[in-house]
Order: sequence, then structure tokens, then C-alpha cells
Amino acid sequence: MRKLMPSEIMNGTVIGYIPEEERDPFFEKWTELVLSEATLYKVTKYVEAPIEVLMQIRTEIEKLRDVVWKSSLKYIYTPTMAKFNFLLNGNIYVTNNEDFPYEKRNEKEQTKMKNIYDNKPKDGTVIGKVTDEELHEIKELDIKFSAIDQLSNHVQGRVNAKEFLELYKLVEEMERKRIDIWLPIHKRLNASIEWKLFVDYTNNDVYVQNYELPYYNDDSSEDE
Repeated sequence: MRKLMPSEIMNGTVIGYIPEEERDPFFEKWTELVLSEATLYKVTKYVEAPIEVLMQIRTEIEKLRDVVWKSSLKYIYTPTMAKFNFLLNGNIYVTNNEDFPYEKRNEKEQTKMKNIYDNKPKDGTVIGKVTDEELHEIKELDIKFSAIDQLSNHVQGRVNAKEFLELYKLVEEMERKRIDIWLPIHKRLNASIEWKLFVDYTNNDVYVQNYELPYYNDDSSEDE
């Protein structure tokens, strides 16, 4: 397997691979890490966390991150100091590194090394559909998150440890439900978890919308 030179590494570069037979136990830990981080991020947007509770939760997250990181090292065939993340198909890729910006490459360059952004659909691309049951679950979850967001606009400030943990548990349950809904959709549609997916409530279409990713083209000049 070809080794990549440090100069070739950029955001999106695939630097490792998790075999299919080993993914389930790995992604079980990874999912818990993603769940914990997303929950803490959302809850601390709503209320100010008591420092002792925040430290306790953050310590547990860092312990879990260390477990995931150590268990991933054996799958990396291109060692790098860059940050990396994981795709459901087993690919390990460089991500969120300001020092390694993604640059669009020609076909010859794309054959030298894999990059998850080379084939990212343009924003608005419809990549499939959800079932009626999935649509119902997504709508119900969106309503709950919207309700909490609206409530947070009126009820902000510091809460005690008990109140914070109650809110944390509520949001954690919702985040777990979101993951349970969307991961199977990503797998079925062969969609990268780096692609933010949205659903059109009127026709069940699933489309891509990724304003913040490093590969967003404006083809207006080509149409002139």
C-alpha cells in the first residue's frame, strides 16, 4: 500500500481503514463519543453549566476519546499529526485542520490518494429518499429540538447540578434518537457523515447541504 508524503496530506485525505469485521465494536465506542460531545455542546448552549458537573462530564468524554484514539491507531497506515475522523465505510480521514486545507484536484492527482471531498455532491443534490416512518420520526425529533431552542431563548442562565443533569439526560436521549435515525439512512444512501443531510417534508427527498465544508463550487461563471 502506497505511503503518502506529508506534503500530500490535506483535509479529506484517507489515512487509514477499519476492516468491516472490526467496525461494529469500534463504532460502538465512537458513537458514544459523538453522542456525548453533541449533547454537551447543545446543553451548554441553553444554560450555564455548574463547573463541577461540567468538569465531570468533560473528563468522561476525554477518557472515551482516548479509548477511541488508541483503538484507531492500528488502522492508520499513514501516520500524521493532523486531526482525523472516521467514516461508516471504515475510512479514516484528515479533518478540521487549518494547516491542511482541501484543494480541488485533477483526475490524475485523485488516482494517487483517496480524498473524501473529491466526490462530495454539490449543495442541493438529492441523493435518495426516506421512508414515511423515517420522515415521521425525523419530524417529531425536529419539533422537540425546536421546542428546546425556543425555550432556551427565554430561560437562560445558571442552573444547579440537578437541573443541569436532568436537561443533559433529556438532550442525550434526543441525540441518541437522532443518531439511531440518521446512521442507517447514511449507510443506506452511501452518504458520508461529513455531508449534512436534510429532508424535504413534502416529498421525502434527502438532499445535501454543507456550507461550511471546504468544497463548495459556484458554477455561475461557467454558465455565462
